[in-house]
Amino acid sequence: MIDRTIAVIGGTGDQGFGLALRFAKSGENVIIGSRQQQKGEEAARKAHEILGSNVTVTGMENAKAAAAADIIIMSVPFAAHIDMIKSVVDNVKPDDVFVDVVVPLSTAVGGGASTTLGVWEGSAAQQAARLLPPHTKIASAFHSVVAESLQDLKPEY
Repeated sequence: MIDRTIAVIGGTGDQGFGLALRFAKSGENVIIGSRQQQKGEEAARKAHEILGSNVTVTGMENAKAAAAADIIIMSVPFAAHIDMIKSVVDNVKPDDVFVDVVVPLSTAVGGGASTTLGVWEGSAAQQAARLLPPHTKIASAFHSVVAESLQDLKPEY
């Protein structure tokens, strides 16, 4: 197995926590990032309760999580997207992979959850590319994965 660390920025939210659970369950080293260190640590304890003690999950404040990671997953509401990127940008290293799972839903401006907003750059990931250091490896993924499904770890038959 490759020795790498995945930080989920916004890992205390439903989708971010689900992704953290799935990555930890598959054997990855996972950091659950939060704006508050304590919330990240609480989410890590919850992950250990669900998955057991054999997984590597820790909780940190977002900037520290990004600094400790090789793969940074941004899983926050679109309204917080720019601020969260700005809070971690100084901790993104040249070889890091930045995975943006943010969907620009109109809920960010008081609309419904079934419509998206137009983003000047074209997408949330393209917005991230504008804000991140040049040559950052950026991917856009997991947009249609439902948070409840991510957290449902029962095997499917």
